Amino acid sequence: MAPSVSFKTRSPRKVAIGCNTRILVVSPDASAATWRLNNCLISQDEARIRQRVLSGGVFVLDVLEVTKLDEGNIEVTLENDEGDRICEEFRLELLELYPEGWCCSLIRGLPGHVQLTRGADATLRTRFLANPKPEFTWLQNGVPIEQSQSMDADNCKSVRPHGDLLALLSGDSSELQLKAIGENSPITHFHICAIVDNDYGCDYRTVELTVWDAHERVSIEQLEKFAAQYVLEEHIIGTGRFGTVYTCQDKSSGRQVAAKIIKTITSRESLAVEREVEVLNRFRMHPKLLTLLGVYRGPKEMILVTEFVAGGELFERVVAEEFCLTEQDCVQFLRQILDAMDFVHVQNVLHLDLKPENILCTDASGYNIKIIDFGLAQHYDPSGDLRILFGTPEFVAPEVISYEPVSPKSDMWSIGVITYVLLSGLSPFMGDTDDQTFQNVISVDYEFDADAFEDISSEAVAFVKRLLVKEPTLRPSCEECLLDPWLSGDIDNPSRKKILINTKKLKSFVVRRKWLKGANVICALNRLGVFRSSNEKDKLLCVELPNDRE
Repeated sequence: MAPSVSFKTRSPRKVAIGCNTRILVVSPDASAATWRLNNCLISQDEARIRQRVLSGGVFVLDVLEVTKLDEGNIEVTLENDEGDRICEEFRLELLELYPEGWCCSLIRGLPGHVQLTRGADATLRTRFLANPKPEFTWLQNGVPIEQSQSMDADNCKSVRPHGDLLALLSGDSSELQLKAIGENSPITHFHICAIVDNDYGCDYRTVELTVWDAHERVSIEQLEKFAAQYVLEEHIIGTGRFGTVYTCQDKSSGRQVAAKIIKTITSRESLAVEREVEVLNRFRMHPKLLTLLGVYRGPKEMILVTEFVAGGELFERVVAEEFCLTEQDCVQFLRQILDAMDFVHVQNVLHLDLKPENILCTDASGYNIKIIDFGLAQHYDPSGDLRILFGTPEFVAPEVISYEPVSPKSDMWSIGVITYVLLSGLSPFMGDTDDQTFQNVISVDYEFDADAFEDISSEAVAFVKRLLVKEPTLRPSCEECLLDPWLSGDIDNPSRKKILINTKKLKSFVVRRKWLKGANVICALNRLGVFRSSNEKDKLLCVELPNDRE
């Protein structure tokens, strides 16, 4: 049986000379496609006419810088594994100029990866630009999702679990509402594709959706129960500001987990741990944040049991010999960081210690990350006046050094610095001393090294500039960052995957940070008074140096 076609872009396709155009056809049954222009085979190696195949049977042809030679008929032959074929034709019409007021179809703000909580409803939201009015289509595994369409729970090939899908289109935005995925469903991930199309252009985004289980809220138990449930191993994962982290094994399941042993001699130390537990309990539903599994209290110590994150620090992973870092990899990592921190900020929590050491990879081969170490996190009241006296010199926001109110925008500054370092291997504000570093941060004194940023896109540089501004209110939120052209662009853009980022400087950065890990806290006293108003000069700033990962 010949492959079926569930969607194809409009024909004729109208494009101005010198501009780009895209033709897209969806056939979930097809495994290969052959393209022809005016009966001439289009080679896979053709630089100006690019062919692409996406999950769910989405076949794409991009024609760049259209010339008069491109006018005519484009034909695609779709073939399945049995050798059956079907042909579709498109007409390409050239224009000298586009009509006044036209707008090519563009999708904005749809992330490449979304996490769904099992048992909870979810909504995918996106924006698009198009004039004249376009057709907007959602597809799941190549099959268009109709409004109020029921999903077949028994059809694992279409990975449509229990419930309904609703595709709602209104104004300039589109929403896809997904009903709860049942507890008994075997589904752990699936793909959805969004397509917007009119006579003058077509755009698409593919979204990977991962289904994860919510963890139960953790209560503090007596220390004796820890020994009954876990076997503490001698292997030390790391030593940090407030304790030592060991690997241990769950006796019932054999699962390897991590145990952070914290001294709690004073009531103040106990309250600090209890605050961290409360914060981690809020995050038990998010897969990009460290999962708390148990808390145990003894006379002079407390033990926090968390999942064991086996992949190591993100920066160590990307500088490994076998890893070829590209700008698209950076985009993929940043999207996850922003998605996680958006969840944190929605819970009215500030991390306040975002730095490379606190971003781990879940394994040694994948691209998924976890944000850890909420020991310095603070609850945030938008109507309050929260000021803090701690931070890591290279990553701390100007308002922290000046002892001014902090907010979610303080974390956004740190994300900007992390992005700068990931792209270049350089630390934008690092001076020869902490004093110089603080001064550089306060004055926002940094530049983009010509050699380090030679191959980095202008969109990436613009993204960093948006975050590294002194006035906190001018920095974008996590949600706004995810709509940035650099992060909301085509996740399959070949130009982003082509150029490798030189990680030589990043390797030096990682080595230097490792060297600093012996120290815990430096207290900078009145030498920082120059950065503060006169009535704050007696304040103490605790500067956090890198600690080993948890």
